[in-house]
Order: sequence, then structure tokens, then C-alpha cells
Amino acid sequence: MKIILLALLTAVAMPGAEKVKEIERHFATQNSQAIELRGFFRSKLEIKSWDKQEVSVRIKIVYSSSNEEHEQQDLEGVDVSQEVVNGKMVVTFKEPVMDHSGFSWKNILRLNFVTYNSQDIDGEICIPRSSPLTSDLRYGKYSLEGMNGALELSGQSNTLSLKNCAVVGKVRNDYGKTSLEHCSGNLALEAKSSTVSVENFDGPIDIAADYSSVH
Repeated sequence: MKIILLALLTAVAMPGAEKVKEIERHFATQNSQAIELRGFFRSKLEIKSWDKQEVSVRIKIVYSSSNEEHEQQDLEGVDVSQEVVNGKMVVTFKEPVMDHSGFSWKNILRLNFVTYNSQDIDGEICIPRSSPLTSDLRYGKYSLEGMNGALELSGQSNTLSLKNCAVVGKVRNDYGKTSLEHCSGNLALEAKSSTVSVENFDGPIDIAADYSSVH
């Protein structure tokens, strides 16, 4: 009986067929308008710089869940929104809900005690070179070149590359790879268990990089 019950529970916990949702948004910006990116935590995204006066977001979500009802609700709730707060454009990503824990008679009757979710999110975000940028991206990639606005970048497990950026401030990238080439500003860089490279930086540099390779 225990073996049969275990096999049954394993079967209901298996993820369903993958569903795909694509999101594309374009937000016009004012010249040198500050931009903040929020909520891009578990996304294999690349943040890039360009000369257009707009923020462009293109995201593809591949999602599956062992609970089909949750799967549909989760995907319908995924979106990218923007609002202007004190002149700053705040772009927010709402990811699929990955935790549906809690008691439910419906789940008991369905023998659905465990919900298994799987997601894969990738894409790109393009930022105007003239705009100051604040971001907390994780598990993604920064490819910023020729940025004239102030940069404040935090997160972890990113591949972060800055080239010819004029106003680099606070940067934190634990468990990742950080590279700065021909940049300037007042650099305060934190990194743990990372690889850090700073070449030809114009301005004060303060690096705190425990258990890291710095050159």
C-alpha cells in the first residue's frame, strides 16, 4: 500500500505540458530620465544600452506546473508595468508565483499534496545611454557601453560588463563576474566569491571583495 501511494503521489506531482508567454513593452523616456528596474530576480535577462529614448523589454517565459489551475493563473498574472515616481521611471516585472503551499480541501481530494513548478525566463531590456539606471537584476547579464547616466547596480550571480560608462557608483555582484573597462565615477564595488576586473578607471575606487579574484 505504501509503495502504491508513493507512486500515485509522484505521478500527480509531475509538471504538466510547458506553456509559453511572450511579453514586449516599449516605454518612451524623457532625455536623461532616471530608470529603475525592479523584480527581475530569477530571469536570464540581458540588460543592454542603446541610443533610443525608450526602454524596450522583450521577455519569453516557459512555464509548467503540476497544478493546471495554478499554471494558467500564474501565467495570466505575469506582466511588465511602468510608473513614474518623482520623475523616475520604475519598470517592474511580476514573475510567476512559485509557491502555492497551504491547506486546500481541493488538493486533498485530488491527492495533490505537492505542486511542482518549473520556469525559464529570458530576453533583453534596452536602456537609453543618457539615463541614470538603478537595477537589482539577479542571474542575468549586464552589457552596458557608453552610459552617461549614473549607475547603481546590485544583485548576484550576474555577468556584469561596463565599458566607457561615465558615472559608475555603487555596484554589488556576489557570486558573479564583474568587468569594468575605461569607466569613471566614484566606484564602490562589493563582491563575494566572484571574479572582478577593473581597467583604466578614472576616479576613486573602493573594492570589498571577500573570497574573490580581483585584478
